[in-house]
Amino acid sequence: MIAKDKESVEPHDRGELLVAAVMNAFLSIWLKRIARLGGGTTPEVDLETVAEQGALAAEHLLTMAIRAIDYSPCAGIEFSDYLSAFLTADYEVQTDDSKFDYRTTLREAFSSYGIEPVKTRGAEPNLWEPPSGPLDYRNTHFEAIRSNPDAVFHFIWQNRQTLDLCEKAYTQVRSVRPCVRVSWDGFVVHETISEYVEILTVTAGELQALGIKKPKEMPDDLSVTLFGGGVLVFDEYGATKYHVKQKVLNAERQERFLSYMWKSGQYGQRGPGLRRFAQIHRARLMGGSVLQEDQDALF
Repeated sequence: MIAKDKESVEPHDRGELLVAAVMNAFLSIWLKRIARLGGGTTPEVDLETVAEQGALAAEHLLTMAIRAIDYSPCAGIEFSDYLSAFLTADYEVQTDDSKFDYRTTLREAFSSYGIEPVKTRGAEPNLWEPPSGPLDYRNTHFEAIRSNPDAVFHFIWQNRQTLDLCEKAYTQVRSVRPCVRVSWDGFVVHETISEYVEILTVTAGELQALGIKKPKEMPDDLSVTLFGGGVLVFDEYGATKYHVKQKVLNAERQERFLSYMWKSGQYGQRGPGLRRFAQIHRARLMGGSVLQEDQDALF
C-alpha cells in the first residue's frame, strides 16, 4: 500500500503508512550503526551493544519526529509537509548528516510508500525555505514576538502580502513558543515558533467565485468554513527563518476537504455517507473488516 492508493484514504490506514515509513527508516539506521562498530555489513557485536545502538537511533528519530511538529503547517497538513518538516527539524541542529544518513534514509523510506517531500529550494533539497520576499520589521520588538500573540499578529498583518495571507479571512495567532533545541553533540539552537490560522466562512454558492468547486449535491445556501494557516519560525535574533503554510484558498486542497466532509455527513445531512462512516469505526472496534465498497463510497 502506498499513500496515493485509493484504499489508503481511510484515516487508520494512513496512520499505518506513517508508522511503517518511520519504522523502516529506524531499522535501516539501526543496522548502519551496528555495521560501523565492526567495520562490515554483518559484524559480530554483543547483544547489549546492539540494544544500545537501537536505543540511540530510536531516541534520535523520536526527537526529530517531535521537533517536526513545530515545522509543520497547523492546518491541512499532509504527508509531504510532515516529511519536509522532519528533514528541516534535523537539519537545523545537525547540518552534517553524513555519519548515519538519517535524512537520506528517511527520504528513501517515505519514498517507498509513495510519500515525497515538498519540492523547495532550501539549504538542502526538500527542506523548507525562507520567506520568498523581504519582510518589514519596523515597529517589531524581538522580546515581544517571543511571547506576545498580539505582537506576532501585528508583524504578520504588516507583512500580509509577502506572507500571502487572505485578507478576506479571519486571522488569529494561536500560539507563541520559545524553544531551545540541543543536538546530540551539544549544539544549541534558540527559536520562537508562532502558529496562526486563517478562517474563512462563506456559503457553498460563493465558492466558485473563489476558484473552488463544491460537491455537486451541496446546496448553495449551506454555510461552509475553510481553514488555512501557517507557522513562523524566528531565530534567536528575531529574524524569520521559515514560513510554512497552507493557503486558505488552495483550491485543490479545499475541494478534497469539502468532498470528504460532505460525503462523511459532517455538514449535518443524514445520508448514507454518515452511516458508512459509523460502520467503518464500528467494524474496526469489533475487530471486523471494512468492505471496500463502503470505503469507496465514503472517500
